[in-house]
Amino acid sequence: MEKIVMKKFIQIISVVLALLPIASCSGENDENVVAPICGEWHLNSTDESVDIYLAFYKDYTFELYQWVEGAGDYYELRTGNFAFDGKTVSGTYSDGSHWRYDWSVEYTDNSLTMTRIGDNTQPDVFVRETIPFLVRSLANKKTKSAVVSTEAYL
Repeated sequence: MEKIVMKKFIQIISVVLALLPIASCSGENDENVVAPICGEWHLNSTDESVDIYLAFYKDYTFELYQWVEGAGDYYELRTGNFAFDGKTVSGTYSDGSHWRYDWSVEYTDNSLTMTRIGDNTQPDVFVRETIPFLVRSLANKKTKSAVVSTEAYL
C-alpha cells in the first residue's frame, strides 16, 4: 500500500514540475521584451543646455534626470512607469500625467534611438552610460530660490 501511495505522490510531483515552466513563461517573455532598453542612458547631444539621463528598469519604472538651466542650474528628477512592446515606449509620470509623446525605439547593446511619434523632429540618440553619483545626489536641489517650470523631456 505504501508503495502505491509513494508512486502516486511521485507522479503528481512530476506533473507539477513539468507544468511549472509553462506557468512562468509569461513573466519571462515580458522581461525579454523590456530587457534591451533596461539600463541607464545618457542623451548624446551637442547642445550644452540639454542634458538628459534616463534609466529604464525591469519592473517597468523609469527615472528621468533633466538639466534645468537658469534657476540655480540643477537636475530635475522625474519618475514613473512605462510600457514597452518591443518597438514603442510610452509612459506616465508619478503625478499621473502622461508623457508628451509616445516614442518609437531602436536599440543596440550600447545605443538607444528614440523618435517622437507624430512629430517630425530628429531622433534622439542615447548611449549606455551609468548615471553619475553627483547627478543622482543633487537632483531636485536648487541652488537659488527661483522656481522654473520646465516641460518634461519625455
